[in-house]
Amino acid sequence: MDIAYIREWLDLKMRTGLYSDQFAEELLHASVNRTYNTFTILDELAVLEGTNFGRPSATPEHAMFKHWPLKGLWHKHHSQAAFISINLENYWRKKVNRNRYNVLVNSNLDPRIIAHELVFGAHQERTAAKNTKSDPRAGLTGEWIVYASINQRNYYLTLACHTDGDQEIYSRAKIAAKKFAELDQHFSNENGLTTSGRAK
Repeated sequence: MDIAYIREWLDLKMRTGLYSDQFAEELLHASVNRTYNTFTILDELAVLEGTNFGRPSATPEHAMFKHWPLKGLWHKHHSQAAFISINLENYWRKKVNRNRYNVLVNSNLDPRIIAHELVFGAHQERTAAKNTKSDPRAGLTGEWIVYASINQRNYYLTLACHTDGDQEIYSRAKIAAKKFAELDQHFSNENGLTTSGRAK
């Protein structure tokens, strides 16, 4: 696998969006080192771009970062198998699900049925929540695709983890944005992105 292979896949997912060299390299690194299933990221890009070359998203709707220095940039979750446990924990921690959890673990049901409901049942419901709830935050959690949106075009800049510091993410995004003259002008040294943009 090489960068040309990654670019071919990225190009298939793009409609009007553009991606930075850094974004493509991070995707290649994730694929080669098997830190992420890159196809789940590509599927989320297809959703953002409105192309029909991916599976439907089970993650929350894209959203703008609310705080400096990332304010003005957008993020979209991508979920990975490594996040199954945290998604299950998030599901069972919700107040609305606690009673059901207690009933299940204290029941006389076959342990295989209990295990199935605690894992597969909860995962299916959390995935389905994306399509049935009006809450844009519903769905599977994961890490982030970070992008800017200017004049109805998305610029995919970097991949980020929740554990990355905001300044670190901003610095990577700013470096990646240098590829795009129309985007680079919106970054300043001290004030984050100077336009709020609009995501598609």
